[in-house]
Amino acid sequence: MSSHLSLSLLVLYKAKFGRVLLALLASIAFIAVLSAQFSGRQPATVSLDVGLSAIKIMIPILFALFCQELIVKESERKSFLQSLAYPHDRINFFINRWLAGLLTVLVFYFSAALLLLIIVYFISLGYSQATPVSLDGKYWVVVAFGAIDILAVSTIATLLAVVAQSPGFVLIGTIGLTIVGRSYSAVLQLLSGDNLVVDDPEQYSSGLGWVTYIIPDLGALDIRQIALYNDWSFLSSGLLHISVTSVVFSVVAMSLATLLFNNRSIA
Repeated sequence: MSSHLSLSLLVLYKAKFGRVLLALLASIAFIAVLSAQFSGRQPATVSLDVGLSAIKIMIPILFALFCQELIVKESERKSFLQSLAYPHDRINFFINRWLAGLLTVLVFYFSAALLLLIIVYFISLGYSQATPVSLDGKYWVVVAFGAIDILAVSTIATLLAVVAQSPGFVLIGTIGLTIVGRSYSAVLQLLSGDNLVVDDPEQYSSGLGWVTYIIPDLGALDIRQIALYNDWSFLSSGLLHISVTSVVFSVVAMSLATLLFNNRSIA
């Protein structure tokens, strides 16, 4: 393991993020169990749906906090000066900062997914649904595409952390752009199917269309329906294209963030 990567992980550990992650896992378990009580006929489906939503809400917040600690606050404290005094280039240092946050979030994500699976499994034993949820291959396909969403969110947060003047900007910007990326396709679809939503849906759609050229359609990566209803037919035909677009976006955003960090003055 790289020394910079180890140092970055140590920074997160000293910031007591381990306790935060454990608290979030406990809250996911509580939310999943509690939500099952609000559905008499499909408790496992509701628990799985709400649990996945809770995890997706936590991810951008968590990564934004990591970027605040690893990049923004480190810059404010001038800790970079000591780290970069060693014979390592800035790019290697910066990439390992990003990797530390990404690996930590992915460990949390897969741990939360496994915990949710166990909870939903025991909930499903208590009541036999007409349409049981899928907790085998379909569930892990959903989790895998969720990891692509995390990759894109991580690069958004990292890019904002490089250009941010304050830690709050990273948190607000990451949450805002993530919401836009996960929701704009649903808004465009709603406008195309219902002309009564707004007065001029065509003008509204054209005004929102520019977003598609900036942020990938992260909402399309959420394919939880195949696990909720145990049916592969919910898979979109353009899922592969969207996945590739999201990965390309992540590479471009991370390359831009690396270039900006490499050229910035931190003295």
